[in-house]
Amino acid sequence: MKAQFVYEAFEFERGQDPKDALGLGLEKVREIKKAFNFITPYIETMNADEMDFRDFRWKIDELKRTLDIIIVNHLRKKYNFNLKLTENPPPGTFQSVWMFAESNVKDQYYFQFFKNGPGNGFWFKFNDGRNQYESKQSSKLSTLDQKIDYVIKKYNVPL
Repeated sequence: MKAQFVYEAFEFERGQDPKDALGLGLEKVREIKKAFNFITPYIETMNADEMDFRDFRWKIDELKRTLDIIIVNHLRKKYNFNLKLTENPPPGTFQSVWMFAESNVKDQYYFQFFKNGPGNGFWFKFNDGRNQYESKQSSKLSTLDQKIDYVIKKYNVPL
């Protein structure tokens, strides 16, 4: 792959993150970092004079997505799943249960990963057209791993 030439004077605006300008890295991770940077001054000073509570709540909702990304990256590395994150519920709303990631293995084996509320418990559903399995909720990644390992062995899921 041949490296591209980047003309800084033309491609960047003053104060803009170079990764944002070039579209490099994970967009969700950049959003989480922006949310953290937005919230940090309020936490450090405990000054709410200029705070917009709605924006603050939305930024906290974005920070909750960090856990989803950590779990998805773990599952991608360990199981070589082609996981894709699903969209968050609208900011500032509470949805008790939602699917946060899904994977299709060899166009035959489907995994859907769910979470309950703001990261209280995670579980998954498996379907291969003949068999279905739904794990119990767990707040530990190691327990989720054990259940995925069980399904992979029981239903001969190729990785």
